[in-house]
Amino acid sequence: MKFQPNPDTKFITEEKFLSEIEKIGKILDEYAYQGYFLTFDGLKLGYRFYLTENAKASVVIVHGFTEFMQKYDETVWYFINQGYNVFIYDQRGHGISDREVDDYHLTHVNKFDDYVKDLDSFISEVVEKSSDELPLYIFSHSMGCAVTSLYLINNSKKIKLAVMASPMIIPTTRGFPPFVIRYICKKYAKESSWKSKFKWSKEFKADPSLFLDKSLSFNRSKRNLLIHMSDKKFQNSYGTNRWIYESVSVYKRLLNPKSTSKIKTKTLILSAENDAVVKTTAQKRFYRLLPNAEFVTIKNAKHSIFMCCDEITEKYFSYIFEFLANQVKTD
Repeated sequence: MKFQPNPDTKFITEEKFLSEIEKIGKILDEYAYQGYFLTFDGLKLGYRFYLTENAKASVVIVHGFTEFMQKYDETVWYFINQGYNVFIYDQRGHGISDREVDDYHLTHVNKFDDYVKDLDSFISEVVEKSSDELPLYIFSHSMGCAVTSLYLINNSKKIKLAVMASPMIIPTTRGFPPFVIRYICKKYAKESSWKSKFKWSKEFKADPSLFLDKSLSFNRSKRNLLIHMSDKKFQNSYGTNRWIYESVSVYKRLLNPKSTSKIKTKTLILSAENDAVVKTTAQKRFYRLLPNAEFVTIKNAKHSIFMCCDEITEKYFSYIFEFLANQVKTD
């Protein structure tokens, strides 16, 4: 069943968010095609996709660290109403997808290339088989941008447009350089294992007062917190020694001109001015290496820009859809 888009769909304000997102969730459930696909090493990864009438293109959403599909319901809603098919999946170790560790609070990956292979499997096994040869776009956030970038190095011809929000090129590391963090990861891995919790990782605390920052949307944050608390599958909140090691190593490839120059895909990078999770200076270095990119800094925004107050979040979505619309017009 295909969704009939309404391009006049309005941005959901803070006041109406909780009631509106509940209605939207029911509609998305009605139109969702969902299931699992087997990735390269036999893990089952959960996915959903939505087909729209007379779709302009198909958009693949690649979420960030400790996220899950439901967190992107609002984003999906705007995309399908703008006339795009949307494909989204839970990355390994996240949401309803299989894990490589027993502790649901942990996030583990052996290599970031495993995430890249998963994305490749999702596109070939699910997206391309349901897209009627429409142009493919990618929308990604934070860690998802690192995965997307690594994928694009060898698959740029497949993806016509990419939007990267708060890309994780180098995470913030409390002032320690990446090589020190890698050394610490190796040390702790020898004492325990690569799959053990990184000693300095902060555990998640279900404290609504954390969201009282006026630059954030309290109701968006509240909904995300309630989903997080509702099921252990949504409760991964810190990385293993290996995940941390990989996260502070990936920049070597992303900031390598020989690699990044291969990304010919037209790309929009949205950077949060007050990002305390990833380094915005590294984002700018990455942007300068891309042959075909735009860079926008969103004032007063925190890392998860789509979880900010109305003024910031509405501006964020307007940048995305103006970028996409401008490219559609030139096709």
